[in-house]
Amino acid sequence: MYAISFDLVVADTEKNHPKGVAQAYFDIGSTLRKFGFERVQGSL
Repeated sequence: MYAISFDLVVADTEKNHPKGVAQAYFDIGSTLRKFGFERVQGSL
């Protein structure tokens, strides 16, 4: 089992991702899903 933990800086993401923060998280989740990861949202 593997896990990847990350958080985005909202201000930087809003400035640099063309569709905003929610879409950035969706894009990351979609990419990781291709490698068998499942998204679990929560605090560590």
